[in-house]
Amino acid sequence: MTSAPSLGARPLRIAYITKEPLPSTDAATVQIVQTASALARAGAELDLFVPVPALGGRRSAEALRAELRAQYHTSCDFGLRPLATGLRPLETVSVGLHWIAAGLAAARDHYDLVHTRDVQNVLFGLAAGCRVSYESYRTPDSPPALVRGVLRRAFAAPRFLGQITHSRFARERYVARGYPAEKIRTIYNGFDPEAFAIERSPAEARRLLGLPERVTVAYAGRIAELKRIDLLLDAAAATPELSWLLAGDSESAEAAPFVARAATLPNVTLLGYRAGTALAPALQAADILVIPPSAEPLQRFGSTVLPLKVFQYLAAGRPLVVGDVADTAELLQQDATCLRVPPDELPPFVAAIRSLAEDPARRARLGSAARALAQGLSWDARASRMLEYFRERLAASESR
Repeated sequence: MTSAPSLGARPLRIAYITKEPLPSTDAATVQIVQTASALARAGAELDLFVPVPALGGRRSAEALRAELRAQYHTSCDFGLRPLATGLRPLETVSVGLHWIAAGLAAARDHYDLVHTRDVQNVLFGLAAGCRVSYESYRTPDSPPALVRGVLRRAFAAPRFLGQITHSRFARERYVARGYPAEKIRTIYNGFDPEAFAIERSPAEARRLLGLPERVTVAYAGRIAELKRIDLLLDAAAATPELSWLLAGDSESAEAAPFVARAATLPNVTLLGYRAGTALAPALQAADILVIPPSAEPLQRFGSTVLPLKVFQYLAAGRPLVVGDVADTAELLQQDATCLRVPPDELPPFVAAIRSLAEDPARRARLGSAARALAQGLSWDARASRMLEYFRERLAASESR
């Protein structure tokens, strides 16, 4: 990419490249589509480069846009650049082709920058002569050694603008490993205020969903072993006086053993995958929202740092019960918006849930504080911070 013209106050032209097929129930795709939508609403001229099947099953950009709006419940008013790079079952070849094709297209069309969540896209974008921005929820030690090496080299490249982390926890670890602090910015994820525009009491939301009227605990997210759904179901079994809701894809292979066990628990209801305006009533039907208190994702994989559900939970205005692990501590403080419990231990998890179930006044106080904390954590607020960061980094790049 040749040097970009002076930015001035004109809209930034952004090529957002993802290897993720869309639409999908994967949380990463929710974050991608919501971020792209918000950046477009904020005035960026953004094109989302997505892989589509190379042979058969191809859709027009507008047909794909309609699918995205139906799946993600957001505007999706960005440009769509479908690339016919999908070659199932040759996934590795397919992804490599997509990175090359997208990088070359971005360079040819002279975007101000390429933005991506995939470190390999960083490499191909830089090789194509583009200015590149990267974002990740991971800590620096979690990717494979080869990926870490690529990222190290990227940070030294003049055209690498920098990295957005989803938590201060991750940023601090990058800086401690010697990555340049000025190139790393923490910008939290967000929630869609329109999805929560209708405020409902737990009783009102339960009536809307046809659920029994009793104290209810809810979880939204991936139903998988990594997420310690076994711990949720153990807690449900230990609290037969409470209702439990699980909102997540219950038809996947990884969910199957948990779906089978849930069927044996009369106080557990599986709501299936929900997003946007369909998810909000499920969260509002809860008196208590939970994240399985496990340290494993963070300690073993360096991932699940401040998951998207945190922001949706806060927007719902309900108290949280979470594990006392480092990543959530920067937002969720004990007895302010949540109760924090030792990770991977059932008795304190159950005790915290029961203590909230028995104390409506405390639930109301924590829930009100959660809703207040959510203000300023919308996707649109995130987009404004990202554009400020991009302009700052582009200016620094041009001044060299």
